[in-house]
Amino acid sequence: MTTDISTLLRFAPAGALLVSLVGCGASATTAPTTPVNVYMPCENPTQVRLAPGVCFEPVGSTWRVVADAPGGHYDFRITLLAGGRVRSTDHIAAGPGTDEWFVEEDQLRVFLGNRYVEYRGRLQNGSVFIGEATNVRGDSWEFRADRVHEGGRCLVNELVTHDGDEPGCYSAAGSRWSVQVGGRSFDVELNANGSISSNDASDTTPTNDRWQQEGGTLRWLFDDGATTFATQLNAANLDRLEGQVSGRASGTFTATPTPTYAPPSR
Repeated sequence: MTTDISTLLRFAPAGALLVSLVGCGASATTAPTTPVNVYMPCENPTQVRLAPGVCFEPVGSTWRVVADAPGGHYDFRITLLAGGRVRSTDHIAAGPGTDEWFVEEDQLRVFLGNRYVEYRGRLQNGSVFIGEATNVRGDSWEFRADRVHEGGRCLVNELVTHDGDEPGCYSAAGSRWSVQVGGRSFDVELNANGSISSNDASDTTPTNDRWQQEGGTLRWLFDDGATTFATQLNAANLDRLEGQVSGRASGTFTATPTPTYAPPSR
């Protein structure tokens, strides 16, 4: 993964909205923001852009693919090799001579069995690959693939998506979320350095906003920790967060992931 810090967005801040959640039981409302999802290709065509200044290199990565298809339950590994070739364990005759992959804008496309079946989808943080598979007979099914860390262990600040000798590990670093809380809606991005960026213009202390992850526990700390958003990541479903707001403000919040390769609307 390559990062060009000079191109990272500096969003309008995000945290003072928390103050509006307290007092008199009233909550102000603002129009929800809508991200502008314009894809910006990486200079290297084999890479996938995950954020404005972050491109992910799939070459050399290994993934555990799990799916329930018309032909039964599938659970196999694929490794994305250089030159667009794939090493797969889905079939006894599988091999780099018949299997291939390439990047098409923000999507990863993997073909197995001389293009008998295609697995096509988007990457979440370079850790999870989710999409739809189709075969030449016209069958289609959903699949999920977790990136495998061969022979290693997940870090203390990563969620274990599946355990074993080749665990799947997910970090929220770099992810962006559309948050709904107390009648408000705003976008939050969890920067790799532990800071939080957002397009909510009401935050007066953006330099004090931080996030933390301990295994599956994710916290967003605003105003030097005076207000905390806390949630438990669900390895089976990373498409929705539900959690509690505590401290200077209180209540509940929900959040859904949004593409991180383009700037949010202002």
